[in-house]
Amino acid sequence: MRRRERFAAMLEKRDRLEDDLSKSEQKLIQSGATLTTAMGPAWAVLIRPRLVAAMADLRAREANLQASVTRAHVLQELAHGHAPDCPTCLQKVGTEAQARIKSALECGQDTGDATSQRELANVRRRLDALQAQIEAANPEALRLLWSGYEDLQNQIYALKGEIEEIGRQISGDVETELRGLSRDYDSTLREIVATEEGVAATQGKLGENTLYRDNIQKRLEKLAGGQMEAERRRRDLAGKVHDLFQSAVAAYREQLRKRVEADASTFFLKMTTEPDYAGLTINDSYGLTILHRDGTIIPVRSAGAEHVVALSLVAALQNNAPLRGPIFIDSPFGRLDAGHRKRIVAALPDMADQVVLLVYEDELPAAIARTTLKEQLRAEWVLTRETARHTRIASR
Repeated sequence: MRRRERFAAMLEKRDRLEDDLSKSEQKLIQSGATLTTAMGPAWAVLIRPRLVAAMADLRAREANLQASVTRAHVLQELAHGHAPDCPTCLQKVGTEAQARIKSALECGQDTGDATSQRELANVRRRLDALQAQIEAANPEALRLLWSGYEDLQNQIYALKGEIEEIGRQISGDVETELRGLSRDYDSTLREIVATEEGVAATQGKLGENTLYRDNIQKRLEKLAGGQMEAERRRRDLAGKVHDLFQSAVAAYREQLRKRVEADASTFFLKMTTEPDYAGLTINDSYGLTILHRDGTIIPVRSAGAEHVVALSLVAALQNNAPLRGPIFIDSPFGRLDAGHRKRIVAALPDMADQVVLLVYEDELPAAIARTTLKEQLRAEWVLTRETARHTRIASR
């Protein structure tokens, strides 16, 4: 996951962009619906000045009608004596004036009757309708709605462009691999949590067992008296002897490991033709790793180098074995060049007191072996095939 961290970040960004794109598309649908509703009365924007002028005329007509209706209502109040004082001059209305007002009303003057009231109500309804139409046809509000709709369109276009760009950089195989790694990672985390919970439960059980053991120990001490102390000392002594033996084994293993590592490095340097190699080191898995002159580890090695390392390990183990015997090697030069072949043949006498090679003539010509080993070459044999079940061994 660390090696794919860049692609993982890109995938995470793409998922976030897709979520933003989905939300923006939903907002665009809602904005379109709102804009469609707002565009219904938008035609009134074109006649807005005429609507305003018509409202002004209706306001004036409303004021006149309201004055007429109010005047008629006051006269009715004064004529019937419901309001003894004049609402204008605040003087008391006399009997003679009250009679004149009643006479004028009976003659049909300043009646302010239901006709005026109906006309006033009609004017007010028209005013309300015009006011609602002007408020609905708000050009500034329409501009804001259209601007918001276009901004959402631009945002969606930009998000789609970013998503397409990320898609061009990430292949399907990488995405599949990352998804699988993420699932494996989450699964591993869950397993770790479950294991830790199991460890905690086991530790709790161990604590309970320890307490139980201590209680039994105390009861045994009470029952055994002084004899238990002697047995305890014997137990402690046996434990210390066991620990001492374990420490000795560990110390011997470490010493043997260092000797094998040193001998393997010596043989490796004798057999390899690579001048930049500094030797071998034993890793945690008790395998051999090649060291460079700068102290770093060679992570990848060729088949030939692998073969030389294996021969070095065999020689080192042979030199440090309690019981030493002959070494039999079958086809050791199949993957090696001429330089390695010559150096390995020269190192064979140091590997063991007796080394037997089973080789083809093409792997190791007899002349090279004789020239390199000289008197250390004790004998040569030739294997001749007689039948599928019979091979004849003859001395050369």
